[in-house]
Amino acid sequence: MRLDTMELLRDSGNNRQRAEEHFNRSVLFAFPYANKTQYFAVLQKWHHQIHAPVTGSSRRKVYPQQFLHDLLDAFMVRNMDDEIVMRDLGLFSKIILDVEQTYISIDDVWRYREMLNYFQQIAKNSYELEPIDYIVRDNAVNISTIHRVKGLEFPVVFVADLVNRRFPGDASCYKGILPETLMHDAISRGAYGSRVEDEARLFYTAITRAERMLYLTGSACHPGLKTRKKPSSFTVNLAHESLRDDFTLDELSAKMDQISRFDESDFPTDYSSVKSYLTCPYSYKLATVYGYNAAVPELFGFGKTSHTTLERLHQRFKDHAPTDEEVYEVVEDTFMLKHVFPSKDPINRPGSYERAKSLLHCILQEYSKQYAADFGRLRQDEARFEISVKDALITGAIDLLLKEDPQRGVTTADVIDFKTMELPENSTDFDWRDMSIQVQLYSKAAREIMGENVETGYIHTLKDNRRTAIPVDDQSVNNAIGVIEWAVQGILSGDFPMRACKSSCNSCDFSAMCAKRREGFANQEMPPQINTPAGLKTIAAFAEEDDC
Repeated sequence: MRLDTMELLRDSGNNRQRAEEHFNRSVLFAFPYANKTQYFAVLQKWHHQIHAPVTGSSRRKVYPQQFLHDLLDAFMVRNMDDEIVMRDLGLFSKIILDVEQTYISIDDVWRYREMLNYFQQIAKNSYELEPIDYIVRDNAVNISTIHRVKGLEFPVVFVADLVNRRFPGDASCYKGILPETLMHDAISRGAYGSRVEDEARLFYTAITRAERMLYLTGSACHPGLKTRKKPSSFTVNLAHESLRDDFTLDELSAKMDQISRFDESDFPTDYSSVKSYLTCPYSYKLATVYGYNAAVPELFGFGKTSHTTLERLHQRFKDHAPTDEEVYEVVEDTFMLKHVFPSKDPINRPGSYERAKSLLHCILQEYSKQYAADFGRLRQDEARFEISVKDALITGAIDLLLKEDPQRGVTTADVIDFKTMELPENSTDFDWRDMSIQVQLYSKAAREIMGENVETGYIHTLKDNRRTAIPVDDQSVNNAIGVIEWAVQGILSGDFPMRACKSSCNSCDFSAMCAKRREGFANQEMPPQINTPAGLKTIAAFAEEDDC
């Protein structure tokens, strides 16, 4: 249904009669609460976005995920209570996410039509709904093609047959009956043949399905072949020692006997996923159970590129702070925003991309001055961890600053979570709950998994270069773990009430598909309070409606 509606904008002609017939015959049948006036407004807005001539010094930002959100708002899906429809729409959101990773923006007719063609010709047969009991993991192995698992993740993934001329296979070319000149455009885009670039993208999809462990397998000896098969070039190129550990089948079998089996009762997740449950369990359900994706926000990726650039600075300058010129050089070499386009005339007409990069120059130059001592300490960036709590396995990555004594080695460690934001003048008015739990969880991981003596935890807000201490004493950490375990229990029991409140709903990524009701929890047990820089706080989901 949403695809049929999007097809109305394939051509530049704005046929209102056709759109009205589609609404009366199809939209109302599937979405009985749909608003016709809003439906036409959405079509008009997006017709202009897609078909308007290109002007200005940079490309327009036209994201199909936002188009879907606008349509769902007009279809009034918030008033529906149909599990299958909501899951089907969530799957379509996943498909659109794949499109956005390829085209980034659909700001011209050609890209928009290519997206529609992908939906019609490929996506229909390449995606399928997950079972609704997605949390229950059977004691069995899922066998699938790579195309079928796009958008899904599994605790352990085996990618088989990684040998030369199998994956990647031999390059092939078009051998159809239609003239090659007629098929030139499709062939040049990789259709009707195979190229190593296409198989490399497929390989990337395969290896990024793993949550905990990834096994890449291949056999040198094949029945009927006298010569031994060579390893796949894809596995050969994964050469960094931190990425691989090679075993024969017998060695792997022995090693597997030593590895504790993944318990299906241990729900694999990370704090970034769990924290939405603490504000509104229904938003967690929309994102994680149904699979909805947020629309691409303004300056999407600025936090990630800022963090990556900061890592590069610390990797390059380990015993002294960089100068402004050295910071400038690292930012220029590292900065990248995938969803924001550089200006065609960056000197005379800088756009959002150039302004964001200039801001990062200023932020990191100021950081290098104010926190020059950080560069004299050992730094462990993005240290990966897994920590068990009741019924769940929490994964994540920590930034640590280590204090080292020449005779005694590392003596203390600070957990620091960098955020690309700034605090209000009175920081006690800020909502520290989510960030406090995150730092407290990370301090527990650093102590128990990495063996570091964590004395302090901090939130460092980069835009104003302020560093705020987070309580990481035993009681604060235990409370944070208790909050996470409470959330995991709610997730595993399928307890996903809407917990509407003004502040949360205004910033929610899924307001278009939520009725914004205040529903009760099936579990009446209260989680522990969170110890924050502003004192003890109750999680947002249990706060009073006017205060949350």
